[in-house]
Amino acid sequence: MNNRRYLTYLLIAFILTNCSHPNNDSRETAETPVATRVNANTILYKVLDTIPHDTIAFTEGLEYYDGKLYESTGKYGETSIRQIDPKDGKIISKVENKNKELFGEGITHFNKKLYQLTYQSHEVLIYNQDDLQHPISKLHWPKEGWGLTHDDTSLIVSDGSTRLYYVKPETFSVIKTLEVNRNGEEMDKLNELEFIDGFIYANRWYDDKIYKIDPKTGNIIGEMHFEGLLEHFSPRFQKNEEDVLNGIAWNEKAKLMYVTGKNWPVIFTIQLD
Repeated sequence: MNNRRYLTYLLIAFILTNCSHPNNDSRETAETPVATRVNANTILYKVLDTIPHDTIAFTEGLEYYDGKLYESTGKYGETSIRQIDPKDGKIISKVENKNKELFGEGITHFNKKLYQLTYQSHEVLIYNQDDLQHPISKLHWPKEGWGLTHDDTSLIVSDGSTRLYYVKPETFSVIKTLEVNRNGEEMDKLNELEFIDGFIYANRWYDDKIYKIDPKTGNIIGEMHFEGLLEHFSPRFQKNEEDVLNGIAWNEKAKLMYVTGKNWPVIFTIQLD
């Protein structure tokens, strides 16, 4: 990326973050307590690089593990798990699941296993991290599967609602539930998840932002704005309605974030400020 292009992006980012007004989808329920109001702050970042991304990859989950990016793609009969080289975007390996009743969703590595959610079939596929050809076991998840990440002890699941679920890795039984809110208003459609430096980062379906969530309170305490980013770096890409932001991965050692979306032509390598 040349400096002029990068400076152009900084200008666009400044305009977007200072002039955009978030659209707060909210609903009141009698069983939900009033949350503490915390104003979300804009999280600044730098786009260090872009790498090619397969435009037929309907991205549902993205994770960095052991020097590689792992991607879960969806659509019935087209679900796959891919290993991607984060340096150049080349697909190192690809395991396809042709089952027309399964729709791949979020993934995460935990205790030498890779967990993959499915959308509405209520199955969690578990793989040996060294052999992704066939799942070694399956677990039942009674809700829809959307996003998946983990902290030191638990897996964390989203189901498209306002809630995040902490579950036991061995059984997927719920340990606790976290209600997510932005400035006291419930935030629904939570999708792809990533656990970064003690906080949960989540994108929201059909939303061009990534939200930083305090796992102790459920409060959204930061926002990353991506409005116009794809259009700026890939102006020739013909974006369809379903081609939305939906991939967050974190390289803990290098402190780099990788961001992409469904059918996007690029993966962004990002440094948080």
